[in-house]
Amino acid sequence: MLQLLKHYQAHFASNLPGTTDIGLLHLDSKKIRSMLLPTPKDLQESIEKLVPERTKIRTLEVSEWLSQSIRELQKPVNDVSDFVEQSKNYNRINELFNPMREKIDLYGQFLNVISNVGSIKIKKEDENAIKDAEKEISRLAQIIAQVESSQESQSERFKKDLAEKLIP
Repeated sequence: MLQLLKHYQAHFASNLPGTTDIGLLHLDSKKIRSMLLPTPKDLQESIEKLVPERTKIRTLEVSEWLSQSIRELQKPVNDVSDFVEQSKNYNRINELFNPMREKIDLYGQFLNVISNVGSIKIKKEDENAIKDAEKEISRLAQIIAQVESSQESQSERFKKDLAEKLIP
């Protein structure tokens, strides 16, 4: 889209004459040219400003979700109620994990396009926010795998505990 805007800006600048004669008429297109020429440039500047701002906000939202999810899954499991809570958290987090990972991938692609096509430089803190989120995604993926592998053994342990308490 940014390349398209640049194309039209260059096209209007080079191909739209200021004045032209059409038969007996003398057409002055300076006013139209002055209206059309800035539009692609203004849109491009707006997009280049808006995308990094929104991407940063959304990256921080996903990063907060990742941190919260890691905290919830790392809580110790000491009894049945802890196990049930961890199982609920695991199911909820596991369901949302891939969509959150895809969001971070998409936000990284947005910044990459803006930095390659646009005329602005992406702030280092914005790049670092994406990298940090990617690290948290890897960390959460490992924790999810650990919780998944421990669920079976914990389930058996708590079944035995409940059976012993219910049937003396």
